[in-house]
Amino acid sequence: MNKISFGQFASLLLASDAFALICYSDKISLVTLWGFLISILIQFIISLFLIKKDIPSDNKFLLCIYLLSAIIWGALLFIRVWNISEAIYIPVPKIKFLSENLIISALIAVVCLYASSPGIKAVSRASVITAGFGVFCFITILFGGFKNIDTSNLFISSQSGISNQILSGLAVGGSFCTLPFLISQLKGSKIKSTVFYFICRSVFYTAVIILTLLVAGGIMQITEFPVIRAVELCQPFSTQRIDSLFIIVLVILAVMGISVQTVTASQITEIIFPKFRRFKSTVIIIAMILFSLLLGKTNIYSTAYSLIFIIPPVLTALLMIAKKEHKR
Repeated sequence: MNKISFGQFASLLLASDAFALICYSDKISLVTLWGFLISILIQFIISLFLIKKDIPSDNKFLLCIYLLSAIIWGALLFIRVWNISEAIYIPVPKIKFLSENLIISALIAVVCLYASSPGIKAVSRASVITAGFGVFCFITILFGGFKNIDTSNLFISSQSGISNQILSGLAVGGSFCTLPFLISQLKGSKIKSTVFYFICRSVFYTAVIILTLLVAGGIMQITEFPVIRAVELCQPFSTQRIDSLFIIVLVILAVMGISVQTVTASQITEIIFPKFRRFKSTVIIIAMILFSLLLGKTNIYSTAYSLIFIIPPVLTALLMIAKKEHKR
C-alpha cells in the first residue's frame, strides 16, 4: 500500500475542512470560533485512540458505516458547491434539459475520477500543491483586508449557544471519518502527524473566522456566506479583483475534498467487496451525487450530520478499548 507523509496527511484532510468552512452559511461570532475549536479538541481526543491500531478489516458492519459516512460527506461537499454557485459566479456551459447544479456536479465528477483513479498517492501529492496555493491566496486576501478591519466587529452577539456551535463544528468536520484510514497509510510518526494536522486546522479556523469577523462583521446579519463576503471585501489591488483567484482555489479545494472521499470510499469498498475491482470510483461518485440530490434540502449543520461523522470513529475507539481490556 502507498504511504503518505505527514504533510500530505494534513493537506488531504485540510482540503475539505477549508472548503466547508469557506462555504459556511450561518452567522459567525467568537462563540462560533470557540465552538469549532472545542469540536476539534473532541476529534483530537478520539483520534488518539485510533493511532495505535488500524480499523479491523473483519468488521464489515463498521466498515459499512464508514463507507456511508464518506459518501454522505462527499454528497454534502457537492451541495456546498451548489450553494455557493448562487453567491459567486461559476461559469458553466448551458445544456438543455440539465440544471446548472447537475452540470457543475458532472464537471467536478469527471475531474475527481481522473484525480482519484491512480489512488491515494497521486491525490496526496496534488494536495500539497493545493495547500501551497491556498496559503498564497489567504496571505493575499489578508493583505487586502487590512484597510477594512473594524475591531468592534469582534464583539457582535451570537444567535446560538456554545453547544449548537460545537455540533456545527462537528458537522463541518466531516473529513474526520476519513482520518482513521489515512492514519493507517502514514509513514513516520502517526502521533506527530495527527498533532500537526489538528494544529494546522485550529490555526486555519481561527485565522479565517477572526478575519471574517473583522472585515464582514458589520454585515453579518444580512449576508448568507460570511467568509465569501469577507473575501469579496478584501481587494488588495485597485485594478485586479481577488475574486477570480479565489474561485480557482475554491474549485480546487472542492475537487480535492471530493477526490479524497472517493479514494477512501473505494478502499473501504474493496475491503468489503474484494471482487468489486472495476468502476468503484465511478459508482461511488454517482452515489455521492444521488445522495446530494436527496439531501439537498436538509440543514447541513444539523445535529444529525454531526453524529454521522463522529459516531464511526467513536465506535472504533470503543472497540479497540474493549479488545485491549479483553486481552488483559
